Amino acid sequence: MDGPQSTSELLVAFQQFLIVLTHELTYLRGIYPSEAFGQRRVYETVVHQCRHPKVVEWIENLSVVCMEQIRRGTVHKVSIVILREHDKRPLERFALDIRDFPKVASSELDQPLPSDAHVTWGQIIDQYRSCLRALALESGKYGPIKEDDDNPLTFTVLLELSDNQTMDVQTSPWIVADAARYHEHEEHPRIRSIPIRFVDAGPASFHLVLEEERSRAKQRANPSPP
Repeated sequence: MDGPQSTSELLVAFQQFLIVLTHELTYLRGIYPSEAFGQRRVYETVVHQCRHPKVVEWIENLSVVCMEQIRRGTVHKVSIVILREHDKRPLERFALDIRDFPKVASSELDQPLPSDAHVTWGQIIDQYRSCLRALALESGKYGPIKEDDDNPLTFTVLLELSDNQTMDVQTSPWIVADAARYHEHEEHPRIRSIPIRFVDAGPASFHLVLEEERSRAKQRANPSPP
């Protein structure tokens, strides 16, 4: 099977995966009621997609603004963060480490990929499918994240820039995140990092990792009596 011929084609494929992944996470982690989702086949597997038009539109637009930055080669991590609605406390962060993505000038995005960077569409589909299945398997191990019906969940997306990279927030749809709230990394003693899957997609390979507070992991291991 033929493969992507340029960095641009690789990034278009990643954008579509990001959309699918975001919908699947909102289903698996109970952001919206299960009846709000329909099933469809993507990457030769069954996934879930929220049917609410505004959610669909929001996720589509989100993927566009994410890719605007990723194409510039300034981003090393994209994180989908699950929050409590009432106080915006982060509960889980699903991080895609994309630091190894191609960093090419915008004028070269449509140039042919080097011969040693060849990957087929079949390989990419296999990798994306395996990632989604691994995510569903791991999510089942974590148990429900929603505490009760009085504490609904929401989510947001963070972009972490590579070292020495900046973003002009005056002309960007992005805002600077609260460092104390969001910017605790896997090296932080309070944060537990769980690898979910390495996606070997040639030049656009990445790691998917769950980051959560260790206190939440202890709560699951030692649940309170009824």
